[in-house]
Amino acid sequence: MSSTNITENNIRVLAWNCNGISRKRHHLENLLLRHKPHIFALSETKLVPEITDKEICNGYTLFRYDRTFGIGRGGGVLIGIADSTNIKVSEVSKVDDGELLALNLDVSGFSFVFVVYYHRPSIKHVDDFLRWYCNLMSAKTVIVGDFNLPHIDWSTQTLKTRDDLYMHQSFLEFYACNDLLQLVN
Repeated sequence: MSSTNITENNIRVLAWNCNGISRKRHHLENLLLRHKPHIFALSETKLVPEITDKEICNGYTLFRYDRTFGIGRGGGVLIGIADSTNIKVSEVSKVDDGELLALNLDVSGFSFVFVVYYHRPSIKHVDDFLRWYCNLMSAKTVIVGDFNLPHIDWSTQTLKTRDDLYMHQSFLEFYACNDLLQLVN
């Protein structure tokens, strides 16, 4: 779980790979009460459409991308926007290969894209994410989630092993070329 502020407008953000939220709703409620984020994102929610937004939490408008396309249990991403904020959602985008949910947001004239991504370990590339990002027009983007890239040493921005890790190497190159910052090591 990580919590941070987006400097413009001091927007509080909380991100958590919850690995199944259904049995952890009380934990989510405690996190939301303690951190009071304007925006929160969950990856690997393991939700199904039969579970309503109100069963997950109150006080937030939820945007969900549940895994419903028949490739096993797990996955799913969610973004919650606090009802008490003046954050406006102008567009919602989804990408299927990995599980990506992106919201174009506006807060008092400050526009940015907020993304939560869950990369299934069975997929040996991050091309879906890279293609999506390359088509993005906004320079202001916040990306959270679980990329399942365990062979990257974020402190040195290098690979931990020399095995055939095309996916890890291509993501590191993308990371460097786009001036991204890794906030959680």
